[in-house]
Amino acid sequence: MFFRKSVNADQQSSLRIAVVGGSNSVMREGYTKYLNKYLHQITSQTTSIKYYSLGGVTNVFGAIQEDRHSIALNSDIIFFEYCVNDRHAIEVECYSLELAGKSLEGFIRKCQKSNPFCLIILVIFGVNKEEYYQKTCALSELYESIGSYYCLPIVNLTNLLNEQKGKDFIKSLYNEKDEAHYTRPDGVQVVARTIVGQLDKIGVIKSLKSAKNYPKNIGLKPIYQDNLENITFFENFEQGSFFIISPKYRFIKILSIERKIFLSCKVTL
Repeated sequence: MFFRKSVNADQQSSLRIAVVGGSNSVMREGYTKYLNKYLHQITSQTTSIKYYSLGGVTNVFGAIQEDRHSIALNSDIIFFEYCVNDRHAIEVECYSLELAGKSLEGFIRKCQKSNPFCLIILVIFGVNKEEYYQKTCALSELYESIGSYYCLPIVNLTNLLNEQKGKDFIKSLYNEKDEAHYTRPDGVQVVARTIVGQLDKIGVIKSLKSAKNYPKNIGLKPIYQDNLENITFFENFEQGSFFIISPKYRFIKILSIERKIFLSCKVTL
């Protein structure tokens, strides 16, 4: 499990960017470096970027990171990228579509409660597998469905590039031995340019330039009544005295994909 701390964090910047995601968002010289660069160029604003990404875990850690660090409160825009990890964990039966959906909705609602003006952008990455190109991905559809419900910008990278350049071009962005990560520096630059281009096309860049991001679809009924909006992170939970009255909670087990370690997480109800 890896945690990447903030880089180029200028508190005086006019556009505060946060990245919450998996290993594609963690790796050095990855797409986020160029994302920061291109957003600065297209908006003509000073930008700062902070990383709250964790490699080898599922999207429930996004909700945990929001609880730990109040990401939305300190950000203007959040890029949320966990599909590659979620997809793999579901394939090896260590995660489920339902839990992925509850975690995603929990993250969104946590952020909206903390800072309704913070813009969350869902970034959907595919994998370089023939079956992924040929079949509909249920996880990607789930992300798009939840994102649409909350009126969030969605960037489905594989779909966009397939429409613009075709499957062979997408395959050229990967190394033969790595089906989950884009090549550096070429592949990640294409990824960043495509994301920014799509945001420009759907009007997000215009909103960023004008600094007018009006909250949308705040206060909606939850899709999942038991989503993970109330997930809470505590250091040394058993030893702490955090509550006057002990809360009700349930355990969920979370797999660290790369290290094959199960973690127990207490979720307050």
